[in-house]
Amino acid sequence: MKYYDSEKLIKLCLIELKKGTEEQTVLCYLKALDVSMIDAIKIIRKARKIDLGQAKALVSSNKCWAEETIKMNRFNEQLLNKLKEEYDLKISSDSFEISIDLDE
Repeated sequence: MKYYDSEKLIKLCLIELKKGTEEQTVLCYLKALDVSMIDAIKIIRKARKIDLGQAKALVSSNKCWAEETIKMNRFNEQLLNKLKEEYDLKISSDSFEISIDLDE
């Protein structure tokens, strides 16, 4: 990954959005600059002053980030499956609980 100044990228995003550039295009610019998905979420969140859930939804639904979104979803699914196999894992729609026996 290349070095980049996130504050400058936030300012760049603000300028582009004020010029009327669509959010989806700005997100593709960030992808082209080799910004990580997590940093893209942080940058668009600060530039747009939106909450974390909205920023995650914007980035993950963007066509330029589709490959990373698929990889992240696959990783999350594999992680949950592994946790289910190893521990007593209870999953609800908005949270999960892991029970670990420390005596083992």
